[in-house]
Amino acid sequence: MNFVTMLLHTKNVHLLKDVGMIPYMLWKQYGYNARIITYKNEEKYEYLEKEVRGLKLKFIPKGRLGKIVDGSIYLWKNAGKIDILNVYHLNLASFIWLHVYKWRKKRGGRAYLKLDMDLKGMERAKKPGLVGFVKRKTIRLSDIVSVESTIIQKELAPFLKKDILYLPNGFNLPKNSGQPFKKETIILTVGNLGTWAKAT
Repeated sequence: MNFVTMLLHTKNVHLLKDVGMIPYMLWKQYGYNARIITYKNEEKYEYLEKEVRGLKLKFIPKGRLGKIVDGSIYLWKNAGKIDILNVYHLNLASFIWLHVYKWRKKRGGRAYLKLDMDLKGMERAKKPGLVGFVKRKTIRLSDIVSVESTIIQKELAPFLKKDILYLPNGFNLPKNSGQPFKKETIILTVGNLGTWAKAT
């Protein structure tokens, strides 16, 4: 099974986030031929050496016309070899890439859209007009759609009349991590502090 994530701005840090962990776990646990399609945005992707060893990156050339065209060219040439295409976010790139993939694949392929959406993004997807239409059409083009919030899932699914999966972001623990440990009372805040979405 060939699983391809299209995120052309992938950097080393993304390999330990959902962008890297989904294809990595599909390869490691289920034997998928999983890879991320990206530009070479950093000289070295250090997490490939240890934390996600075995995850594959496919670097594509950065053209003059931008990521939408570059990704479309890749999909035009390779859609027939992709069983599951994974794209991120409700943007014009995802909209066009899904169209190219579906048109070139003809049948049998599956499109997975990981929304990575906050409440403002959900409201934009519900708005009338061209922008809202493109966002809703992107969701409808996808065979599998997931969000990280049950609030968004519960509101978006009935609005779009489509199944929306709740897939929270996770993490990968080493096999020997089941050893007992002493619990401490520590509060850790991680995120873009000061932003509206993080409510800090």
